[in-house]
Amino acid sequence: MTIRDIYERMRAAIDQAAATKQYDVPIRLAEASGFVVRETSGTNLAFECTYFSDNGAVRLIYRSYDPSGPFQNLPDRNRYFLTLFEPSDRYHVDYDD
Repeated sequence: MTIRDIYERMRAAIDQAAATKQYDVPIRLAEASGFVVRETSGTNLAFECTYFSDNGAVRLIYRSYDPSGPFQNLPDRNRYFLTLFEPSDRYHVDYDD
């Protein structure tokens, strides 16, 4: 499997997560695919997943946060940033749930 194939699989998983509103679809795929997965949560839910090979690298950054302020009840904001290094490409998806 090439680094581009891994990137495309992660892209499809992100699209599935946005369609089904299940944030962990790409995180589970990253774990199963040999990515280094690190939870970077502070006050928000966040993960950084990185895959390295001789042909390049893929990095997925996921963050979820509550944009609500006083007297507001807004849906959580979920953000994915997927980056392919060597050759370079980027993909970004946001959705509310």
